[in-house]
Amino acid sequence: STPILSSSAFENVVKKLGRRSVVIDTVFSKGETIEQRLDYIVEKALKAARAGKHIILSDLKAGEDQLPLPSLLVTSVINARLNQEKIRHKTSINVQTAQARDPHDFATLIGMGANTVMPYLTEETIKAECASGRFGEFPDISNLEQRLDGSDVPMDDRESVVFSSALKNYYKASEDALLKIMSKMGVSTVNSYRGSMLFGAKGLSKEFLNKYFPGVNSRIDGIGLDEIEKRIRHFHEKNMTMLASWPLQIGGLNQKRIGDRPHATDAFANRLLQDSAINSDPEQSYEKHKAYTNYLDRQAENNPVRLRHFWDFDRSKVTPISLAEVEPEEEIMKKIMSSAAISYGSISPEAHETLAVAMNRIGGRSNSGEGGEEPARLGTEKRSKIKQVASGRFGVTPDYLLDADEIQIKIAQGAKPGLGGELPGTKVDATIAKMRHCKPGTTLISPPPHHDIYSIEDLAQLIADIKEASPKARVNVKLVAAEGVETVAVGVAKCGADAITISGGTGGTGASPQTAINHSGDEFEEHVGRVHSALIENGLREKVELITDGGINRGRDMVVGGMLGADSFVMGLALIE
Repeated sequence: STPILSSSAFENVVKKLGRRSVVIDTVFSKGETIEQRLDYIVEKALKAARAGKHIILSDLKAGEDQLPLPSLLVTSVINARLNQEKIRHKTSINVQTAQARDPHDFATLIGMGANTVMPYLTEETIKAECASGRFGEFPDISNLEQRLDGSDVPMDDRESVVFSSALKNYYKASEDALLKIMSKMGVSTVNSYRGSMLFGAKGLSKEFLNKYFPGVNSRIDGIGLDEIEKRIRHFHEKNMTMLASWPLQIGGLNQKRIGDRPHATDAFANRLLQDSAINSDPEQSYEKHKAYTNYLDRQAENNPVRLRHFWDFDRSKVTPISLAEVEPEEEIMKKIMSSAAISYGSISPEAHETLAVAMNRIGGRSNSGEGGEEPARLGTEKRSKIKQVASGRFGVTPDYLLDADEIQIKIAQGAKPGLGGELPGTKVDATIAKMRHCKPGTTLISPPPHHDIYSIEDLAQLIADIKEASPKARVNVKLVAAEGVETVAVGVAKCGADAITISGGTGGTGASPQTAINHSGDEFEEHVGRVHSALIENGLREKVELITDGGINRGRDMVVGGMLGADSFVMGLALIE
């Protein structure tokens, strides 16, 4: 019923298969190379498949003298070889691994060919947490009478009951997340998703991908098997040393931690930005802002995170000019937009209004997002010049459209491509419910697609309808930075759009699953230049304004975007911070 198996379910599968299965240890010794071990594992898997036996890949023997092979690499190369030999249908690939923890891990393993995945280390971690008492007692603990595997649990055994509940929650959440990932790609069944390889790689060499992940492409070249092996050995040595000073350090993926993985910005950068913004003395404010940008420059140079951090300007080919020859400040301000369409409801009314007032005063543009706008704000300094029409149509009324200078049709957004907006019911108070035309406390989730847009002709009709409803407003269509977006952008321009936004995946939103924030969407730098060139080739560049967003937090980022072809820029997180 599910490809994500608990330990008990996995044991049942192994027991039922009996001699019809072969366990292959996906570990290698310190004296071996990854390539040597991979060749041995692949041959063993091929032999098992030819004999009609099922394959169980296990890194359970990883330890001080045995290093774990990347489970995704092993799964992919075995699946690819079985397909080449035309015997994939004769066997199943079942992965027992400590490396699968979150839904992205499950999705990639299954997408690369795994039939089932058993995350044994995660299960052991949950068990240890329950034993420590840190999880406390679950609200529904009195109703639980069985373990996950179905055996009876005495109600006085509190630890077992909490563990059972925690485990059920973990696997249920993982399955729901996998379904969501599949639905983003338009896939309805696990059988269709398995082996589909619907992924893009970053920073892996083409030679490596062709050999071990055939069918997966990478626009950004990078490391190969040798570098991966060096990282595995370094990681193994580091963590075996860390075992002496338990507990293990947290990696700092989401929250910045000293000495761990770098972030594009941090609390110190935010403080410098805030200090510059609240200083009333223009000269001091400018000096503090320079300190902010200098700090980000040093961060980018020492710990590059964005693609643009690896680039520098070729100053040998330019001649400086005086400021008098540069566009005036008033014109530059018109090219800056705020908030990246953060909706009313996802942030407080005060923050939403403040962004609108600020942008109106400096001559920029703020975006209402998909939550509508209070009628009292329309026509005042608190209005958002850009009104958004999203798939849920929340807050879209004739008055709302007529008040707009620009109306944005959101097809997708960079921080969560393939997903609609999500507003928990706890945030939907009486005011927000009135604006969105629903009942208070209702969870509001916009559908991923617009249900009236299934072709470029449908989009052209919606653009025409919006222009009929609000003749003075420009129409802006928001697309996500992704493979093939340049082709879509050309179609959007032919539909009569006045502006096209290419939304990068390195921005952020609180209303998005972690898998989308961490693993979905490309950086705008990868695609803005291609969109710009495609529009030129089709004679459409002069007809549309090209806008971009995605982690833009200083002037240098805008200059990079401008050199790639963008006309205007959206700043979201930097302004919220």
